[in-house]
Formats: sequence, C-alpha cells, structure tokens
Amino acid sequence: MATGIYELKNYITGKRLIIGTTQIKATLKQHLDDLYYGVHDNTSMQDDYETNWTKSPLETNVLIKCIKPDLVKLEQQYLIEHKDDSTIVNDRDENGVPIGYAQTDIIRLRNKSRQIR
Repeated sequence: MATGIYELKNYITGKRLIIGTTQIKATLKQHLDDLYYGVHDNTSMQDDYETNWTKSPLETNVLIKCIKPDLVKLEQQYLIEHKDDSTIVNDRDENGVPIGYAQTDIIRLRNKSRQIR
C-alpha cells in the first residue's frame, strides 16, 4: 500500500481536495464511491460533483509519497504552504488553514465526543 498525499481535482472548476492517507488506492476508491453515492463529507466537493459530474470528470494526482510516520506532518506542511489557494476545498481550522484528511479523523472524533457530552 502506498502512503502519501494526493489531490482529487475537478479539472474544469479547479476545485481540489487534498488527502493524506496510508492507503492511496483504497482511500481514493472510497472518496469516489462517496461522491457517486452522494454521501461525501466535503459538501463543496459533493455539490460540485453533483452539478458537473457528467461533463467534468475528476482527476487524481499524487503530490507526495512518504513513509507513514511523516504523513500528518507533510500533509499539514503542504496545506499551510498553500493556505491561500482558493481552489483547495478542505475544511479549514479557526485560522483559515486547510485541515488535512490525515488529521480530520482525529478532529471529527474529538468534536463528536464533545457533542455527546
């Protein structure tokens, strides 16, 4: 399994979702399935897909290959360096920095536990 950071991009609208994962192929398949079935957690990407899917296919590009221990650090470093890029549709933190998918699960779990309380 390949570990790294890739982008899922609508090459007509230019919207890009930056995703860090330890399983590039499996994660990509999951994101594409979620878009197809209308359940993707990134509403901007889902709306774009539903509006344009017949005329604007998505493309994927591996941005960085790395080893697992470096994944979160490299993904966040990439997103910080590109924080002013309006084509990136990742959720953003309170400072406007895009949140990486390698971190997103941790943040979602933290937020979910806060909601349960």
